[in-house]
Amino acid sequence: MNWYSFVFSEKKTHRLQRHFSFWLLWWAYFTTSYFHYEQAGLQKVEFGAWDLPFFIKSIMLLIIHITACYCFIDFLMPRYLFSAKYTALVTGVLFLGLLILLSSY
Repeated sequence: MNWYSFVFSEKKTHRLQRHFSFWLLWWAYFTTSYFHYEQAGLQKVEFGAWDLPFFIKSIMLLIIHITACYCFIDFLMPRYLFSAKYTALVTGVLFLGLLILLSSY
């Protein structure tokens, strides 16, 4: 498989590979930049431990991100954005944001 077929192919296996690659890279970036590297102000840089609770927390947050993303893409956009129901779209986005906030807490 070359890059062109990976990026532009509509085959289901290529689409699944693209989604899996994206979420794996997202998890790696978000985990290292947000969870692992914690620094407040001018304090000494400290790194969190890579242990089982850390891994579980990062996977749970990834599941929240995946769910929110696909709810927006597969439900809110086709139903409200493409049919120009902007008030319902804003309401749905705010509700989705509230759910993300509550589940991330």
